[in-house]
Amino acid sequence: MTSEDLREAARKRLEAKAGFWRFLVTSVLVVALVNVIWGVTGGGYYWPLWPTVGLGIALAFSAASVFGPGRGYVSEDRVDEEVRRMTARR
Repeated sequence: MTSEDLREAARKRLEAKAGFWRFLVTSVLVVALVNVIWGVTGGGYYWPLWPTVGLGIALAFSAASVFGPGRGYVSEDRVDEEVRRMTARR
């Protein structure tokens, strides 16, 4: 893996993290909006629960794909270790 490949992988990870945070903020705003709509229309059956649960599940999967196991930060030490492993196999 060349240094350009590593830079590309790091760029993709940063984009994925930024996308997660945008999704989180959007989800919070949507949940707030549906709660306001629910409150303004007189309350009653708490239907905002369903979009909130759906967004929560989507956020959990998104967080797992971005921050889950095997998604550790790329450090120079880890890159060097991986390069050693890759060159030792040859």
